Amino acid sequence: MEKKPLVSIIILNYNDREFIGDCLESVFNNDYGNIEVTLVDTGSTDDDYSKLERNYPYLKILKLKERTGFAKANNIGIKASRGDYFFLLNNDTIMKRDCLTLLVDAFQREPGLKLAGALGPPLALAGTDFTVPWDEELIYSHMISGFAMMIKKDCIKKIGYLEETFFFYGEDEEYGWRCNLAGYKVAYVRGAIVFHHRGGGKSQFNFQKLRNGIYWHIKLLDGIDLVKALFCDVTFQTIGRTIRWPKDILEVGGAWIWIGKHLKDIVRERHEFNAIKQFNSRHVFKLQQSCSLYLNAFNKSVKSYLKTT
Repeated sequence: MEKKPLVSIIILNYNDREFIGDCLESVFNNDYGNIEVTLVDTGSTDDDYSKLERNYPYLKILKLKERTGFAKANNIGIKASRGDYFFLLNNDTIMKRDCLTLLVDAFQREPGLKLAGALGPPLALAGTDFTVPWDEELIYSHMISGFAMMIKKDCIKKIGYLEETFFFYGEDEEYGWRCNLAGYKVAYVRGAIVFHHRGGGKSQFNFQKLRNGIYWHIKLLDGIDLVKALFCDVTFQTIGRTIRWPKDILEVGGAWIWIGKHLKDIVRERHEFNAIKQFNSRHVFKLQQSCSLYLNAFNKSVKSYLKTT
């Protein structure tokens, strides 16, 4: 029998003891089999993993000395792994037993697929018979949510790792756009389900949100799409935000100052990426519009199901 491709699962953890046990239990009970699991601790003050190491002897733990942000920590995990596929998984999740099998099968059926993801009903639905409200196996998208995102190894060789400039917010969106623009396919896989806590806290990263958005807009968007995006960045994200939340003016101003200082480097990255670019940004915006219809239907189905349970 042909050996299955190796899936490397990378899980980030920072001072969490509430969810990580259930997450690892679901990972090691998957029906795929050929996996390696790396937990990257991003500078926790409580980094005693002796119990997890006893319960999961095949778990590899990397302890970073400081918080590095989502992108860099995942990149460290990827570089320390041997897989044919890299599955980036949040620690506040529970994976359905067949999730990895369905994701890998999707890659093998669709050669152009390089980035795929699972859908994430809330953790409250774990163990229920919740199903996705459509029949299509693959829903092509502009991005994959980073809580459960699988990357094929050769994609990284072509377009690189996650953008480490981003400490928090937008890493998954930027990577999905980069993958699409390079000519690859990006899709959610219908039956691949990862129940997600959806921690829903209020964002405290206004600087990151604005700065990262401007950064990748300049780096990746074309012509009129870039003009429209920058117009929104200036009007809604900058002027509108500071009028509504005056206390954010320092973070908002800091984002633009940072962009000004690094504009030359961003433009250089834009030219470098244009050398491998296969599609324009209009193509990806169309994917975003079509995918949003499915994701809206998914969210409505979740809300409806929650009301009946």
